[in-house]
Amino acid sequence: ILRLSRHSVGEAAGGKIINLLSNDVARFDDLFVRLHYLWITPIQTIAISYFLWEVIHMASLAGILFIFIQTVPLQILVSKLTKRFRAKIAICTDERVRLMNEILTGMKVIKMYTWEKPFNKLMSTIRIREIRVLTALSYLKGFTRALCNNFESTTLYLSVLAYVLL
Repeated sequence: ILRLSRHSVGEAAGGKIINLLSNDVARFDDLFVRLHYLWITPIQTIAISYFLWEVIHMASLAGILFIFIQTVPLQILVSKLTKRFRAKIAICTDERVRLMNEILTGMKVIKMYTWEKPFNKLMSTIRIREIRVLTALSYLKGFTRALCNNFESTTLYLSVLAYVLL
């Protein structure tokens, strides 16, 4: 938002600018939480793979395979889905904020012609769409966090299972 010219800021809707600011601040905040995963994840992967190989040899390949399936293709898929959901949420939020701005601007006219119910219904429809996308994104985040929290134990479980079966 700091890079926008005055002309661009003047043309942009207030809701869009607020949405851009809130998204940028949220991403910046998430950066510091997730920054350490960039350097610790490869170290953890190598350490887990080494110790599994030392203890159970060939059976450790099941756990190592799970590590690579989870870290590369699954994370790419989750990232793409998250990007789509965030784009949909941004559109819904922009629409909701724009409509709310119009309602607040034309409050006297809305009251004078008793248009409260149609505008309320329109606002509810927009909000329901936004909540559906937010719910889907929350399920995706929950799935991702569950995988991340159970990463080591699932790797160990699959390795021990392969060891017992071999």
